[in-house]
Amino acid sequence: MNKPKATNFSSDAGSPVKTQTMKIIGILSGSGPSAGAAIENDMLHYLQNKYKAVDDLDYPDYILYNKPLRGFWVTWIERPDLVEEDFVNAMKKLNNMGAEVIGIACNTLHELLSKVEKDLDARVINMIHETCKQTKELDNILVLCSESTTKSAMYENYLKDTMKKQKVRTLHWEYQKQVDEVIEAAMWWTQSQEHKDIINKIIEYYQSQWTVDAVILWCTELPLAYSQEDHTLPVISSNQTLAQTLVEAAKDNY
Repeated sequence: MNKPKATNFSSDAGSPVKTQTMKIIGILSGSGPSAGAAIENDMLHYLQNKYKAVDDLDYPDYILYNKPLRGFWVTWIERPDLVEEDFVNAMKKLNNMGAEVIGIACNTLHELLSKVEKDLDARVINMIHETCKQTKELDNILVLCSESTTKSAMYENYLKDTMKKQKVRTLHWEYQKQVDEVIEAAMWWTQSQEHKDIINKIIEYYQSQWTVDAVILWCTELPLAYSQEDHTLPVISSNQTLAQTLVEAAKDNY
């Protein structure tokens, strides 16, 4: 197999040195921190696989800012006032640190995006909108996400109102509780085959009741415990979608 060659340096002192042309990416993490690291990893893999990145300058400058939020507990928000205050301040700080394109490693926090977006110079990539676009050719969508994201109905509303999809399935309470347990296990880094089996049984139930064309992992912890390798149905990861969109936006391709 031919390996990509590094091209940043040359033995010829007169040869030009490669310069960084991509925008600075900012990733806001903290709800929880493993999600931000996972999106960073997905972003690097995407650059390697699609753009054959080898040299340091094949990668963008990026800032992974982990900001624990007061009042945010695992799968729900206990103190919305504190969460909003910390989120707004963190986004402004990331903007002031020089980020030109920002992604948020938490679906639930997108509900607060309108509180700060107008005050930022950086372009914010909306994970919810971008992930929904991945379902363009699919009709019957099963949504797996945290309790707080389910209650906000952000994905369901966008799929139905903007994408004009009427066959969107959200979780019954007993299954929501099980998914939240998988999310908590991922946050504690204790995910196992047992948790994959839980997700598979939930999918099997909904397949027995309705047609399911795709499963959407709309919690940034779920891709830590479950992936496309675990099912034959299309499994769309919001993490991977955000990572890829951040790269394309940094390259001015999006």
